[in-house]
Amino acid sequence: MAFTVSFAEVHGWPRAKWEAGQFTAERRVQVYWEDQYQFLAELDQYPNYLYPYSNGPLEATARAVEILPMGKSTASGSYASYQWAILRIIHTTKGPRFSDLQKWSLNEQLVPSYQTSSVDPTGMTWTSGGVAVAANEAPWLDAVEYDYIVTVAEAPRVPPFVMASPNIVNSDAVPTSFLGVTFPPRTLRYCGADVRVSYSMGTTAKYTTVLRYKYKYSEWNKYWRAKTQAWETMTVNSAVYYQYPETPWPGVL
Repeated sequence: MAFTVSFAEVHGWPRAKWEAGQFTAERRVQVYWEDQYQFLAELDQYPNYLYPYSNGPLEATARAVEILPMGKSTASGSYASYQWAILRIIHTTKGPRFSDLQKWSLNEQLVPSYQTSSVDPTGMTWTSGGVAVAANEAPWLDAVEYDYIVTVAEAPRVPPFVMASPNIVNSDAVPTSFLGVTFPPRTLRYCGADVRVSYSMGTTAKYTTVLRYKYKYSEWNKYWRAKTQAWETMTVNSAVYYQYPETPWPGVL
């Protein structure tokens, strides 16, 4: 949305720095004292919170504001009022990264996990002596998986795909936003989401959503078969058994 409040950028700013790969800049904006609240409410909307200068990345979003009074005080009773307000606006790339595609800020993580199960020892023998492997001697199968966690930070709405059915599996390839990883078909399972709401400027609802997925390199709906030493599908009445429904992905991550 466009600003409806008149404002002026103060001469001598912005002032910016790069540190440890992160960009931070300070802008100073002058508005009428009585317009400061409306200006901040509009600053909190896309695309107004993006960094507007060419000396830094667009993704440096406005994260903090300090309000400085300016001009003659016209105090009435016990409350002070001024002609102008100078707003120190801090833009930074620290924290969740803004995605120009989704129009919200994201953070992505890949965390290793494991699926452990015992192997059926039927037909197994010990190399020394040819003795059958007992059930309590059967090896354990440790299948490496990854928890893929996506945090959508302070978005103006809950992402629509949050309400997709948990346990669906991707039938198509799914690219990540920033990790540079693409999940092959049938390897990513949606496990649900946590949603919490906060209020920006006291009135605007902002939603932070943590989406949780499980990546399995051997594909979901395939199971370890000791006899063939491979991951295989199962059938029910001659049809492939789908424990997890496979579907086109319901939304961009």
